[in-house]
Amino acid sequence: MATSSTIADTDLPSTPWQSIDQMPAAEQPNARVQRWLLHPGSLTRLLQENLGDALGLVLVNQGWEQPMPNEATLLEIEEDMRCLVRHVRLTAHGHSRVLARVVIPESAMSSAIEKLLERKNEPLGPLLFADPDIERESLEIALLRRHDSVFEELRDPAWCRRSVLSARDQRLLIYEAFLPALFEQTTRDHH
Repeated sequence: MATSSTIADTDLPSTPWQSIDQMPAAEQPNARVQRWLLHPGSLTRLLQENLGDALGLVLVNQGWEQPMPNEATLLEIEEDMRCLVRHVRLTAHGHSRVLARVVIPESAMSSAIEKLLERKNEPLGPLLFADPDIERESLEIALLRRHDSVFEELRDPAWCRRSVLSARDQRLLIYEAFLPALFEQTTRDHH
């Protein structure tokens, strides 16, 4: 599936969240997109390797909210539990490349996570993946359409991944939407 926008495809609903193995082959993203979606480590590190020092972070918002019902299910918490939700844009060369949303239940807050969150304009990925106990429990992907509830600011369809990270019985949820500009930039850089 292409990630370019047309009137016909932007008004369709987003595809369901599923592992790449559950997704019919005809609906799977191409190999170039899969390389990003299925990367097991820190996305920030992968972006730095591909975009260099041009990578920046814009904190869109960070505050206490109730999780969406599907988020509560994934995090194994009650729907009325407060969560710290952090929403950022990763940018390079003047364009947004990735949107990210992190959902951290109040019960998972620790002094280490609080210190991470004080660094408002720094990505969390490298710091999280520096913890040897961190594990990615699941990785699901979906093609999100315009104005999806996870990223309401989407204007074009974008492949997205979501995963639950856990360490020492604490869980957090990360969504990462890969914007079309990411693939345009990395394609130009590798030719």
